[in-house]
Amino acid sequence: MRYMGGKFKIAKYLSEVLNPCIEDSFYEPFVGGFNLSPRIIAKKHICGDAHTGLINMYKAFQNGWEPPESVSEEEYQAAKNLPDESALKAFIGFGCSFGGKWFGGYGRGGKGADAGTARRSLVKNREKISACVFNQGAYQATCAGVRGSVVYCDPPYANTTKYKGFDFDSSVFWEWCQKTARHNRVFVSEYACPVRHVVRWEKERDCSMNDNRAKVTERLFEVIPA
Repeated sequence: MRYMGGKFKIAKYLSEVLNPCIEDSFYEPFVGGFNLSPRIIAKKHICGDAHTGLINMYKAFQNGWEPPESVSEEEYQAAKNLPDESALKAFIGFGCSFGGKWFGGYGRGGKGADAGTARRSLVKNREKISACVFNQGAYQATCAGVRGSVVYCDPPYANTTKYKGFDFDSSVFWEWCQKTARHNRVFVSEYACPVRHVVRWEKERDCSMNDNRAKVTERLFEVIPA
């Protein structure tokens, strides 16, 4: 599903690096639009996100809820008044918004930002979604006690458009990554990594998440434990 900062376009490349590293469990505490997960091969797949409505949407879909095939602009505006934990609000707020930005403007098609495209994405990945365990909460909670696993993080990038309503402390995150890497293999998508690391993959691309739309180099880092 379209999601601001989602990895749909590079999921193939990321999975080619990650899959050979997975022996049993795969943790994805910033699951977002579920763009990488369909390409991941793991015996146990745990997905998390701090956005309550988003996780409720995936859980509802697992339990038989079907998202709408179309959403009018009037319905889009009305959805802003739904409870934040609503599965429907999450589907509309991300899947029907321009660029997948949370209620960032009604998507009019052509960019994948419409109900039909978002619905088809969920339906296409129904089997994978059904096989995942979804946890609502911060990345620390999703990965609490994890050992011997691959952990992939796609956090809010530094110096890019912020996720409204969510505060993110990058210094705390990177410290957590180093500690978690003591007992797991920890990979992070970002432009830069301030702690010890190895670059496992990189590719230059146009960026729509910063103000000047300059080219950026997307990288997959493996964090070295502290």
